[in-house]
Amino acid sequence: MHLLWALVLLCICACGVESGPRDEVAGSAELEPATEANRLRNAYFGDLHVHTKYSLDSYTFGNQLSPRDAYLFARGGVVTVSDGASQQLAEPLDFAAVTDHVETLVEYARCVEGSGEVHDSPFCAAVRTRDSNMMTRLRAQVADRPQHHPEVCPEGPSCSEAVAGPWREIRRAAEEFYEPGRFTTFIAYEYSPPLEDGGMLHRNEIFRGSEVPEVPLGFFELPTAQDLWRWLDMTCTGPCKVLSIPHNTNFSWGLAFTANSENGGPLSRRMLQTRAELERLVEIIQHKGSSECAVGVGTTDEECAFEQIFEPCTGDRETACAREGSYARDALASGLAHQREIGFNPFKLGFIGSTDTHEAIPGAVEEDRYLGHFGTVDDSTAKRLTGNTLPAGTHALLGERAGNALYNPGGLAGVWAESNTRESIYDALRRRETFATSGPRIRVRLFGGWDYASDLHLKAKAVALAYEEGVPMGGDLPLTSDDRAPRFLVLASKDPEGADLDRIELIKVWVVEGEKRERIYDVACSDGREADSGSGRCARSGAGVDLSDCSVAGGRGAAELGTVWIDPDFDPRTPALYYVRVLENPTCRWTTLESLRTGLPPPAQVPATIQERSWSSPIWYSPPSLRK
Repeated sequence: MHLLWALVLLCICACGVESGPRDEVAGSAELEPATEANRLRNAYFGDLHVHTKYSLDSYTFGNQLSPRDAYLFARGGVVTVSDGASQQLAEPLDFAAVTDHVETLVEYARCVEGSGEVHDSPFCAAVRTRDSNMMTRLRAQVADRPQHHPEVCPEGPSCSEAVAGPWREIRRAAEEFYEPGRFTTFIAYEYSPPLEDGGMLHRNEIFRGSEVPEVPLGFFELPTAQDLWRWLDMTCTGPCKVLSIPHNTNFSWGLAFTANSENGGPLSRRMLQTRAELERLVEIIQHKGSSECAVGVGTTDEECAFEQIFEPCTGDRETACAREGSYARDALASGLAHQREIGFNPFKLGFIGSTDTHEAIPGAVEEDRYLGHFGTVDDSTAKRLTGNTLPAGTHALLGERAGNALYNPGGLAGVWAESNTRESIYDALRRRETFATSGPRIRVRLFGGWDYASDLHLKAKAVALAYEEGVPMGGDLPLTSDDRAPRFLVLASKDPEGADLDRIELIKVWVVEGEKRERIYDVACSDGREADSGSGRCARSGAGVDLSDCSVAGGRGAAELGTVWIDPDFDPRTPALYYVRVLENPTCRWTTLESLRTGLPPPAQVPATIQERSWSSPIWYSPPSLRK
């Protein structure tokens, strides 16, 4: 289907590349945007989860690249990674954030660049030799939640003087490479408390501008997420603005999305409100798997099998497995239930993707160019296809499934913003006008309203009318005085360098008497396929892949898809949410491509092909009785 709007409104602003950064470092307030704002908003792609040598695990994996190198790479420059190979993005990013583990900034400061008694200690010697056993011992130690890190912080938990050095360099690099209108950087860090069996409750803290805490705090000073939210709420005020973005919730063993504290008691209403204010997004795809949903964990949705690391749990106390409370769709449904109970939704989450690269190469997401994200851990074909470096506690449970082959190149964060500036992109993140991709730059827009024309998707001014008559993804359907069903405008276009589109699925989630309900509708399918009136699904496409050479078979698909969809099962008394998932035609997974290149057998624990995808953030409906 040819969509006129795509020729005008779905353009992404070009990101220029130069040989180096500006000569002078300046704060964002001193810079003028280089492009005029677009009130209908542009699609921008970025990576908000990037580790450099300042993260202890990344340094131990052989990474020698700094925050400056990471931004240079994101902007299109060439860098040399841990295996000595040169890397460069096929297409530069529009924005990026270095998110080094705040808890281990001090290791780099004192063990690598420092001097004196701590620098000369056996622990620091192990750091400098990149001893992997040191990392294993350290993780076991900190999983017990010590109040400080005695090897490098004998004076106590804060180590503020030592942390200040790397933090200053992280900030300086972000300012140095920020070019409003061309390339946006965010000052950021990762808060990284570990769990047993390789689990994590990690979050990236993304700041809007140059006003940030003088010294960031991690789990040594802030042992629980509640401590983090409270500190951010008290510390980051006035011109300091911050978003806290959970990631790898698939590794949270059910603890990521709960209304209880990490000590087991219920969170107060005030704490849930603070959480909702800070945590407006979740990273649902990155190189450690998908956190949208998982088959067998409250859903039979077959697409929830995409890039999964873990099998469903079989016991209440089991770890290193998939359980409810670890996935975004669970959180969204839980939020609807809480809304009835406490009067607001503490899990109103938009979606982004990122890489979590530990090679300082943001945006390196192509399946056919994947060279790993773990440095010396996966810097060879044999290591990537047959290596087994999952967190130690997962090996026994996963058995033959364990291995680097379960990982993937990672995803990207997409936003719809007026211009490529910190203020505009941050505000898009905050209002949740965001989308996640599994790597390809698939653009997707979702709008909801009550009066959209049934042919709106074919109109040249579709986006302008959609904003005027409704709300974009991330928003709430406005109140209406009658019981008519909402209408949704859905628009998608393929990555110009990627596969054709197969279909757009709309996922509806609602709660009845405390139980989650969901239904998946195929709302736009390629090649003239129409959804069955009963099942709401289209017949499967004839597109396929020739596994002997990974060529695409069938020649089916679409460059663009769009529709206006009306909820056929709408109940005006029941709160609900809606988001879309755009699927490409099947292509070879990186493991198959690498197997063909090298002659090594493909790993059996992963599929030979995948359907790359993009997810919109949701739109919410609340009946009048639940509105504030």
